[in-house]
Amino acid sequence: MRFDKRPAKKSKTGYTWRVSFDYTDRYGKKRKYSKSGFATKKAAEVHGREVLNDLQNGLNIREKDTTVDEIFQQWKAGSHLAENTIHIYTNRYEKHIRPVFGSVPLANIHYFEVQSFINTVSGKGYSLVQQILVVLKHIYEYGMKTGITNENPAAIIKNNGRMTVNNRQEYLDYLDFQNLKQRVYSKHEPFDGTAQTILLDLGYYAGLRLAEICALRWEDVDMDSGVITVRQQLSYTGRQMADFKVSTKLKTQTSGTPIPIPSVLKDTLKSWREDNPYSLIVCKEDGTFINPQTTRQSIRKIAKDMGIDFHPHMLRHTYITNLIMSGADPKTASELARHSSPTMTLGIYTEVNNQMKTDILEKAFSETPDILA
Repeated sequence: MRFDKRPAKKSKTGYTWRVSFDYTDRYGKKRKYSKSGFATKKAAEVHGREVLNDLQNGLNIREKDTTVDEIFQQWKAGSHLAENTIHIYTNRYEKHIRPVFGSVPLANIHYFEVQSFINTVSGKGYSLVQQILVVLKHIYEYGMKTGITNENPAAIIKNNGRMTVNNRQEYLDYLDFQNLKQRVYSKHEPFDGTAQTILLDLGYYAGLRLAEICALRWEDVDMDSGVITVRQQLSYTGRQMADFKVSTKLKTQTSGTPIPIPSVLKDTLKSWREDNPYSLIVCKEDGTFINPQTTRQSIRKIAKDMGIDFHPHMLRHTYITNLIMSGADPKTASELARHSSPTMTLGIYTEVNNQMKTDILEKAFSETPDILA
């Protein structure tokens, strides 16, 4: 490490100190480091030792001043996540993270700053805070990969978001499912009505996500082998219908795993193929995309009249729950659900099963209050 004086007219002493040294970066390339402007030799020495310490920890000191916003944009450009997911994450970033941390170098933000920030948004609710933390985790993980930081405080931050009771229905029993299909069909012309019941079938019997269903084509269904392979999904979040497009970026890396088709679904699809001449399986009568948002609202309104709090993802949750309740082990259920791990699958099953227990208890004690009388 070398130190030398540099003339400086604005300095009271007439000079400042510079520190410099040679080093080998994390890629094995020889480089030089130099920084001047220090009032004293001691200050230059302290800075030099801090930089050397960063180098010993494998950090990329040339990118140390990279801001959170620069890192988020780089991560976003190279992300393999689905476009609908990226849109949601971008919304959370722009609204909550960027105003606070956007212009700050990531290397300068540690546990205390992140936890303090999370505490300020805790009133937003647990679920939203968790989404914000997920975005921060992605930012820090990218920063670690590029050598800008060697820590990920977002991974250990406590979520102090306001907890609310989740009364949203997550399971649809078979009789309600069939009843819902009949009502949805009767509210539309035959082609559109059938298309929407096929949408419900693909969620209930195959566990497909709404964006996957809306982009599914007949070429993705192998009737001979009896499997469906998701190869794309409809990117519609935050877009006008004219801007809808098919994206090959799936929800997760396991989303493209072939899904066995139950015989009841296979028979339904074979029958529908005779009436649907278009490439899309679920489409409008002219063969174009349905609008997932208006379709969701339409089915939700019909279900509400049945006393059902419908949302499309409940069909996927029902699919997973039915698998496990029918005897599938967690690993098999996870593979059929195309989850990245059995833990996620079991989490959904546990949540649905607990709600079902609560509903059973409520029904038992509200309908037979004098059972021992």
